[in-house]
Amino acid sequence: MNDILKLIIPLMKSSGDLAKDQLHNNKKIIEKPNDDIVTDVDLKIEKMITSFLLKEFPDFGILSEETVKVKSNSEYIWILDPIDGSKHYHSGLPFYSISLALKHLNEICLGAVYSPDTGEFFYAVKNHGAYLNEMKIKCKKDQQLKDSLVCVEIPSRHFSDSQIDSSFAKVKKIIKNCKRIRIIGTSALGLSYCALGGFGAYVNLSLSSKEWDLAAGEIIVKEAGGVVSMVDNIIIAGPNNIHDNIIQILELRG
Repeated sequence: MNDILKLIIPLMKSSGDLAKDQLHNNKKIIEKPNDDIVTDVDLKIEKMITSFLLKEFPDFGILSEETVKVKSNSEYIWILDPIDGSKHYHSGLPFYSISLALKHLNEICLGAVYSPDTGEFFYAVKNHGAYLNEMKIKCKKDQQLKDSLVCVEIPSRHFSDSQIDSSFAKVKKIIKNCKRIRIIGTSALGLSYCALGGFGAYVNLSLSSKEWDLAAGEIIVKEAGGVVSMVDNIIIAGPNNIHDNIIQILELRG
């Protein structure tokens, strides 16, 4: 896994250079369902990364947000989001990342998240810890929920009134029990900053996250000493004490 990581780090950084160079330029977009979009830069990065992966790892499958190509009989599957935060990126906001994970059978064994505009490269290999660039990172296990910033993702307008009302009732409970909430609109970075300890927890109430949104960030949190779980269709990540506290205050089944 470490040898594989050494190959994908320069690949992701080169892809990030392309994204960063085009951030403030006009981009062609394709509208997707539910207000989602894909830009021409998403597609260029996807082609750049998948072409490399198919050449270097011809027996591995690939699941990518935009073209979704999978060899279903492969033991190893790459999971790619060429730009997580495409709407931010299209608007010229630097809150986006490139996210790549590797799954062996049903378990994520490697994950990497690169934020081109900050130069932050988060990565983790199973049983080898989590890192930001060359620095080992850990979730904040000694911090309580009441003292923590919590990253929250919320549903879009396409969900039913009852789903939105239920989610905002949960947001209110979190607000009442933490220092502040923050909505940054990208799962990969939200999870990575949770692993770093910047966020005490990550809570996804959006009801629509896909595997490519979460896979890389999930292993980074776990290797940073945190836990990631889905309870009642809500994704909660963070150190054990805060994770369990959020489940309790939201009155989830646990």
